[in-house]
Amino acid sequence: MSARSKARKQALDILYEADIRGANSLELLANRELLASHDEVPAIREYAKELLEGIVSNLRKIDELIVTYARGWDMDRLATIDRNILRLGIFEIVWADEIDDSVAISEAIALAKDLSTEESSTFIHGVLGAIITSNTLATPHVSIPRIFVSNKNIHHTSLNDPVHHITKENTNTYTKDTCRIN
Repeated sequence: MSARSKARKQALDILYEADIRGANSLELLANRELLASHDEVPAIREYAKELLEGIVSNLRKIDELIVTYARGWDMDRLATIDRNILRLGIFEIVWADEIDDSVAISEAIALAKDLSTEESSTFIHGVLGAIITSNTLATPHVSIPRIFVSNKNIHHTSLNDPVHHITKENTNTYTKDTCRIN
């Protein structure tokens, strides 16, 4: 098992424990660092810390992505381990530029196979694959709009915004009316 794989497993252990206990992941990490032996590889500890800090700082967005792409599944219905494997995988796909998307998916699937069920690994693969193929995630910090045209109207959506309806009044002017998402 590579150092990064070990770090992912360590981060997942802390995420899982925090989720079960209702505790803060970073506080649990700090407590573990106090108890850590000097034999532990610093690279593993550092990458696990980087993962946890990134997940905690982007948790709301990550959970929105899970709800969006895990169609028909509420966060409460997901198994705790699966929810946290998804959080880890989504963070690496969207925010960890140095990690190839296929590596992030493979690592998440391996964790699911080791710690959850075969069905869970298939489900996690589907959710992460849908996120990768989505046009809404071109960059991690900017919500890229999806634009489509129908009946001479331009519709604009993004991950964080409601649907906007833009009507072309003339060649140079557009007005924007906020519409409800159904």
